[in-house]
Amino acid sequence: RAYSVAPGVIDTDMQKQIRNSTEEQFPMVDKFHKLKKANTFNTPEFVAHELLKLVHSQNPTTDVCLRLPNEYS
Repeated sequence: RAYSVAPGVIDTDMQKQIRNSTEEQFPMVDKFHKLKKANTFNTPEFVAHELLKLVHSQNPTTDVCLRLPNEYS
């Protein structure tokens, strides 16, 4: 099986570094502040769990591209 997976924005150390940037350093910083405030980031653990569910599924999907759900929806 092969999957193309869109995991969403993952709250990693890189995201923390982006949010600590100035707009001059990272022009889209405001977007990531808004995403964090709206609680739309996934944790690395959640993404790993979802990927493992795919790998070990006894009923594999035939979808070409999968978008993981938002962890907090």
